[in-house]
Amino acid sequence: MKDTVRVEKLYVESERLISQVCFEFHTKWNIDLSDLKGCADLIFMEAVQLHEKDRGEFSTLLVRMLKTRLQSEVRRELTHRTYKDSSANAPPRVCRDNTRFIDLLCDMGEDAKTILHVVSDPPSDVQKEPQAARGYRFFWGAVKRHLRNERGWSFYRIRRALGEVRHAVRSTLST
Repeated sequence: MKDTVRVEKLYVESERLISQVCFEFHTKWNIDLSDLKGCADLIFMEAVQLHEKDRGEFSTLLVRMLKTRLQSEVRRELTHRTYKDSSANAPPRVCRDNTRFIDLLCDMGEDAKTILHVVSDPPSDVQKEPQAARGYRFFWGAVKRHLRNERGWSFYRIRRALGEVRHAVRSTLST
């Protein structure tokens, strides 16, 4: 009886926090909000069992668990969507509707087009960088260094242009 009262009290205190984290994932990844809240409720119950009062605030543990577990759920959901949407003979969505993608490219700013050009046809300084061959994160670092050093772009300009590219690609893939 005492535990159920404690759990109910913790849930009432944490309900807004849970909703905020779920809504953040919903807006970022377009995952059904009710599915996220269902997972979050299960994660909440795990957090209640794992929490030790002398090891810190419950909200800290809850947020960490929510973000890591929901991230893995999102990864699983997006992988499932990708496999479900694609068949062996069907071309990718972008290829099926090239005109929409080309129209989107026409609407992009010059900075975003420059980033797409550097990524699709990397200059020699980006290709020669040993870090660039280690994976996409290192490649993005090489691209950013190229834009900063060779083209004189500011961090803000790079971030704004990358955001435009991300938005364009996501909106093209989501429709």
